[in-house]
Amino acid sequence: MANLQRLAIAPHQIEQQKVHLNPEQQHYLSRVLRLGEGDQLIVMDGKGNSWLAKLEAETSKKVQ
Repeated sequence: MANLQRLAIAPHQIEQQKVHLNPEQQHYLSRVLRLGEGDQLIVMDGKGNSWLAKLEAETSKKVQ
């Protein structure tokens, strides 16, 4: 787990155990980091919480 990418999110992006990514985050994950469906990353909410997440389909707009 030490080599996983990290993504900072706003707490309001979390809904029913899913993170809804904004267009900038989608671009960063898919084009800059070259992550895709099924890839894992760590998401952090800026309040000291972090989660292991996996990118879902739907053009990688959500992580679970």
